[in-house]
Amino acid sequence: MGSTDHATPVVESLFSLLTSLRWDPILKKHPDCVYGAPFYLLGHHRERLLNAARWFNERGTYLQGVGKWGSAIAWLEDVEGFERDIVGGIRSCGVDVEGPLRVRITLPARSSTSPEFTITAVSTPSVPLLTLFPESLSPLPDSEEPPCTPTSSWTLHIDTLPTLPTSLTSHKTTARRHYDISRERCALPPLGSAGANNEVVMYNPDGDVMEGTFTTLYFWRKEEGGWITPCLEAGGCEATVRRWLLERGVVKEGGIKVEEVRRGEWVVMSNAVRGVWGGWVV
Repeated sequence: MGSTDHATPVVESLFSLLTSLRWDPILKKHPDCVYGAPFYLLGHHRERLLNAARWFNERGTYLQGVGKWGSAIAWLEDVEGFERDIVGGIRSCGVDVEGPLRVRITLPARSSTSPEFTITAVSTPSVPLLTLFPESLSPLPDSEEPPCTPTSSWTLHIDTLPTLPTSLTSHKTTARRHYDISRERCALPPLGSAGANNEVVMYNPDGDVMEGTFTTLYFWRKEEGGWITPCLEAGGCEATVRRWLLERGVVKEGGIKVEEVRRGEWVVMSNAVRGVWGGWVV
């Protein structure tokens, strides 16, 4: 490992900042839902968008220069205004707000003083509250293997080539072609396809596991004391559910080498729409 000759380059394009999260009335039953509306970790999403806007505003990119994110930063710094606008955007979508929704927020760069954001919301399947806020992922201390769900239909495929880490893998944006390519290499259907219950274990040219194409990954490592999620230094995104699990000590950060990932291994996944679930490496 270490060669970048055959690594997938992350192709820059004009992009918007992006986040997807869950709206679900069941969240009101959990103490970590501290908002007037039933969002899944809305504060974490706002802070991640704000961090990304500040990063790109200071450094720029080849196609989008510095100083283009000032209006976005001001909007994201207004906590109450941000929540109010998101709630209003969801209600304007004409969806049933009494059921669970997948909410997508996109925020482009703008030179004007007012932000331009887009909100879409569609229905999404119900899940138990513990799927969103698990108390533990770990087995009993004397157990040799983690608990698993043999009936899970989800599978994980190890990528056949590495992906180069860049700011577009560290920050969530609409420039996502590198994730599509990773899935294509593994002959997997595009994200969002019916029955696409599969994920890819992505890694960088040094052989460090980064993340999945739409999830954070967690690996059981008994010698390290539990569930390990790859360090951000490997090039993956600072995901919101990942952050919540780390804050509560449910998981730890660590280095995961792709050659250590075993076929037949049970791996836990998370994202901010589905929560936490697992699948088998094939």
